[in-house]
Amino acid sequence: MHMINYTISRVIINVMEFLSKMKTSVIEFSKRLSKHEFCIILSLGLVIAVLMWSFSKQVDHHAEMIKLEKENAYLAYQLQNVTKIAKEQDNELGEAFNLLGQQGRLLNEQDHEIRTIRSALWVKTVFYDALVEYLKKIGEWPPKMPPPIDPDKLANSI
Repeated sequence: MHMINYTISRVIINVMEFLSKMKTSVIEFSKRLSKHEFCIILSLGLVIAVLMWSFSKQVDHHAEMIKLEKENAYLAYQLQNVTKIAKEQDNELGEAFNLLGQQGRLLNEQDHEIRTIRSALWVKTVFYDALVEYLKKIGEWPPKMPPPIDPDKLANSI
């Protein structure tokens, strides 16, 4: 127990010596501070000014970031609208291409019908030309016309 008391008293003495040295250091430091009071106040003022300037810049930076986020949100909204419109136009273009395909098929069918009709007309023309030539050979061309019908005589005969 004696040893514990000795150790505790030694610790207390060491603490007291440390506090005494700290007191002396604080007194010396305060004397030095009083000699350089202007420089310290100026330095503290500059530090405060720099901290305020830095805070102002951070506020400006955050305001700019919020502005950019708003612009990004607006652009994302616009992109969604443009994408929706593009999809609608893509569907409409698909329908238009389908209609064009149908019109192309109809035009091909009509072209085929026109060619068929032209071919039939050509055959008829060749036939009529051959018929006229035959009628000329047998002396029946131009055809003999019956006398015109008198409408008055026709009405009286009824």
